[in-house]
Amino acid sequence: MTGYEIVERALVLLNYTTPLGDTDNGLNAEHLRRGLTILNTVLADLLNIAGAKLCELKDLQEEVPLEENVANLAAVPGVAMYLAQSENDGDSFNRWSDIYVQRRRMAAQKHGTVRDTVPWPIG
Repeated sequence: MTGYEIVERALVLLNYTTPLGDTDNGLNAEHLRRGLTILNTVLADLLNIAGAKLCELKDLQEEVPLEENVANLAAVPGVAMYLAQSENDGDSFNRWSDIYVQRRRMAAQKHGTVRDTVPWPIG
């Protein structure tokens, strides 16, 4: 998933779209400029949680170094939260910040495999 796809999904979720529901690069040029900085902020947070090496995107067309499910689960709401904050959109910021905190917590959980074991009496 590219950075552009994440920022575009966040813009749609925030309803920062044309009347037809499309994102318009002309109308959203400022959002896209801010989107790279915002995405790098969210990326640093999520990579830190995962214990991965921190990196910074130079362009929105670059692939995001997150697993697809983490990008969908937490990165999109995180970008939406910071975009709403940058627009002074308090209602959207509150909604997306609650969602981001929950999803961030879910992304931080380590999902492992548990083997089936039968308790065996000792002795």
